[in-house]
Amino acid sequence: MNKTTKLVGQFLFVFLASVLLARSAFAVEQQARRWVCLDADHQASHVATVKASATGDKPLPGQPTYIFVCIGGKCTTGNSQRDLDATGVDGLKALQGAYGYNFEGMTPATNPVTSDAGGGVGTITWHDSTDASQTRIWMAMNYWTPNNNNAGAAGGQQQGTFDFETASKKCVSIQWDPFGRVFDSQTLEPVPNASVTLLFKKNNAFVAMTPADLLGGSITNPQITKQDGQFSFVVPDGEYKLVVNPAPVVDIKNVHPKYTAAYYDIYPALTGDVIVEQGGAQHRDVPISTLNTNTEAKIMDYIATQGQGIIYVQGLVSHPLSTVTVRIKRVYTNPVKEEIRDGSSVQADKMGKFAVEINQAEFENTPEYVDMLAGLSAQKVNLLVAQNKQPSFVTRVQELLMKFLGKETVSAQAKSDLIAIEPMLSYIEGYAYDTNGNPIPKATVGIYMKSAQRPIYETSADETGYYKIGSEFIPPFEYDLRYKKIAGDVVNTTTSTFLTKNHVFLANNSISTFTYKETGITNTATAGGKTGVLPTAKPGTKTGTKGTTGGLSSGGSLGNKTPVQSQSGTQGVSFAGMQGVAMILVVLFVLLLVGVGAFIAMKSKGQQPPSY
Repeated sequence: MNKTTKLVGQFLFVFLASVLLARSAFAVEQQARRWVCLDADHQASHVATVKASATGDKPLPGQPTYIFVCIGGKCTTGNSQRDLDATGVDGLKALQGAYGYNFEGMTPATNPVTSDAGGGVGTITWHDSTDASQTRIWMAMNYWTPNNNNAGAAGGQQQGTFDFETASKKCVSIQWDPFGRVFDSQTLEPVPNASVTLLFKKNNAFVAMTPADLLGGSITNPQITKQDGQFSFVVPDGEYKLVVNPAPVVDIKNVHPKYTAAYYDIYPALTGDVIVEQGGAQHRDVPISTLNTNTEAKIMDYIATQGQGIIYVQGLVSHPLSTVTVRIKRVYTNPVKEEIRDGSSVQADKMGKFAVEINQAEFENTPEYVDMLAGLSAQKVNLLVAQNKQPSFVTRVQELLMKFLGKETVSAQAKSDLIAIEPMLSYIEGYAYDTNGNPIPKATVGIYMKSAQRPIYETSADETGYYKIGSEFIPPFEYDLRYKKIAGDVVNTTTSTFLTKNHVFLANNSISTFTYKETGITNTATAGGKTGVLPTAKPGTKTGTKGTTGGLSSGGSLGNKTPVQSQSGTQGVSFAGMQGVAMILVVLFVLLLVGVGAFIAMKSKGQQPPSY
C-alpha cells in the first residue's frame, strides 16, 4: 500500500466515523426544564391548595406538568423514581432524611397533570407533614426543546425562545402553623431542649398521645425544642393539654411585659390549660421560669430560588424580629485573598419568618477581583428594648456611607455563623479547570442539583476547555458543576469556584452570568456545525470584537460544539428520506475539509490552550 492510498484510507475512516457520530448526535435533542412558581394557600394544619399564578408566569399550555413541593432546596413530586427522572435526585428520600417528611397525597392524584390551553393546572390539594414547621414552596416543571425559532403554538410541542424569564423566581411560601414556642419568661428568648408532651382526651381522661392513637402514626411525642423553641403537633380535632418541662409560668404577672412584641396565646396563663382544636391548628406560646437564657440567633430553615440573576431567599430564624444580613464575598486572584462584608439586611417577623432579594447583577466583576454571594447571617434583637421595624434615619445614613466607602459595617451584636449559599448563575460561559487551575480539554460538563447522582444537563467543552450553557438548561435552585475528563476523572466544581477561575475572562469580555440568555441547540447536521464562535486566546485576554452573545472573533479555528446528550429528557428526530441523508453527508464532507484546514492552520500558529 503506497503512502497516498494509506492517507486516503485514513481520511475515509475519519469521514465515516464523523458521519456516524453526527447522526448519533442529530438523533436526539436535549430537552430543557422550565420551572415556574405556583400560588399556594394554607388550608389546614398540613393541607395546602396550589394552582397556577393568576398574574405571574404559568406552565406551558397543553403540556405534561410536574408538580413539586420544595423545602430547604430539596424538591419532590411525592415519588422517588419520578424525582430521579426529573432532577437526578431522589427528593422524597432526601426530604424524609432531612425533615422527617411524609407525603400524604395530592388531589387529583395524577402527577404530572396536563395543563389547559391557558397554562392552568386547576386547583390541586396537597397533603404532607414534617417533624417541625418548615418553609414550603410549590413549583411546576415542563420539558421543552430549545431551537432557534420562536415558541410554537399552544398545545403543540413547545420549542423556541421564550421571554418569560424576566423576574425573580419569587414563589409564595407557607409554613404549617407551629403549634407554639417555649420561651424564657424574663429574657424573652426561645428556650432550646425543653420537653413538650401532648395529652389528648380519651375516655374522659387526658393521656399522652402515641402513634397508635393517630391515623397514619405520624407523631413524635414528646418533642424536644431546638434553638427556636418551637414545637408542632399535627392532630385531628379534639381536646388537648400540654405538659412542658421546665414547668410553665401560670401567672402572667410573672412574665416580662414586653412579651407582646413577639409572643401571644400564652399558655396556660391567658388561654387556660385545655386546648380545643376544631378546623385548624391551635397556637400556644409557653413561658417558663427564667433560666437567664442567652443564645445566638440561628437561621433554622431557608429556601433560595433565582430568576434573571435575582436570588429570593425565604426562611425562618430562631429568634423573633432578628436581623438577617446578606454576606458578600470578594475574591482577589493576584495575590489570592478573600474578604467578607455586609450587604443589605431585613428584619424577621415575630415568628422569625424572613424574605430577602439579592440582585447578583449589582455585584462587581473586574480583572482584579470578583464579588459574589457568600450567604446569610442572623443577629438577634433584644426584645426587652423597644424595637423599630425599620432602622432609624441616622442608622441608614451610616450604613449608606459605609457602603459608599467600601467598608464593612460593624455590628453591635455578634452575628450567627454564616449560612453559605452558592451564587446562582443564570448563564454560564467560560473554561473548565481542574483543581490545579489547568484547562480540561474536551471535558464533559454536567449541571447537577445538590446531592444528585445524575446530571440534569450535559454538554462538551472544546479542545481548549471552553464551553457555554444557556439559561434554558439551568435550574432555579443551587447546583454544582462537574467536569469529566477524557480519562474518566471527575472534577467537582461549585459556582463560586467557576466565577473565581473565570472572572478575568468574563470581565474582559463583558460576559454577564446573571442575565437570562438562551443558547438553544444547533445540530451539526443542519447548521454547519457552528454553534458559536469560540475564543482561543488565554482567558483574560481581550480578543476580537465583543458581540451581544458574548462570543469572540479570534482569528483562530471555529470549534464545533455538539452537546453530549443526557440520558434523561430526550426525544427522537427522524430524517426526511435518503435525500436528507445525502445533504447531510455533503455538508459533513465540507465541514471535515474546513476542520482539517483549520487544524493545520492552528498547528502552524502554535496555539496553546488557556491556563488559569
